[in-house]
Amino acid sequence: MKTMAVKVYDQPTMTYTSTQNFIFIGGTVNYTISEVNGSGSAQYRFVVMNGSSIAADSGYLSSNTFSFKPAAAGSYQVIGYLKDSLSEKAFDVQGTLNLNVYNPQIKNVNVSGYFYVGTALSFYANSTGVSSSGMSYRYEVYNNGKLVASSNFSTSSTFSFTPAVSGTYTVKVYGKDGLSTKSYDSTKQFNITVNSKPLYISTLPLSLGMTSNDVVALQNALIKLGYNVSSATGYFGSQTKSAVIVFQTDAGIPASGTVGTWTYSALNDALITKSGIKNLSF
Repeated sequence: MKTMAVKVYDQPTMTYTSTQNFIFIGGTVNYTISEVNGSGSAQYRFVVMNGSSIAADSGYLSSNTFSFKPAAAGSYQVIGYLKDSLSEKAFDVQGTLNLNVYNPQIKNVNVSGYFYVGTALSFYANSTGVSSSGMSYRYEVYNNGKLVASSNFSTSSTFSFTPAVSGTYTVKVYGKDGLSTKSYDSTKQFNITVNSKPLYISTLPLSLGMTSNDVVALQNALIKLGYNVSSATGYFGSQTKSAVIVFQTDAGIPASGTVGTWTYSALNDALITKSGIKNLSF
């Protein structure tokens, strides 16, 4: 009699884990396969699928760990294979883990308003590549390098700012994904130009009988608004007074025929309104 000992192993199974199930562009996810049962000696393969395309394939390795750094946003499936060293199969067991890759970016920022001193400008941002947790936004507005307005991070992408002086303003918008641990994930920077009030009068009030360059400016403003002034002569005559009275009546202010601060402000408001709202996108 002869005796032969034969070692019989249980069918191999595995545990399959990852460090996380989502990541942002630039990050790395690590995958680990651990053999359960089997002979204790195995090879491992990791295949990363992006839809029907293969994004990465490690081939069979002796190492049971794999690192993946995605180059594009999207939804991935990372398939892990285990093949026991004694097995004659292509593989003995497999598992699949899902990975969502995000690349949150501020796509554009829309700005609307009259773009004059003292009138509010409204901002609205759009983003792409954001996770289901959404994006938060922070605005900073600079004039001559000095911060003149800002907001805290908010899930609302809207912001309003009223410029106090004319000139060029630099606007910085920061976007931070709700799943991100960074200070921010994306920025957008652009410049806007804010104009001075359309009507400038150095000395008030203006009244019947006066002659000056300020009267010329007043008459040009009335002509632009469509009131009955034949030409900008610089003389505040009865025709100019009548036009001022009609404007004051239309504006709902006391119709004195004299241009004081109230009428001056109303004229500027009317000229700004006539210029129309501008919508810009950056």
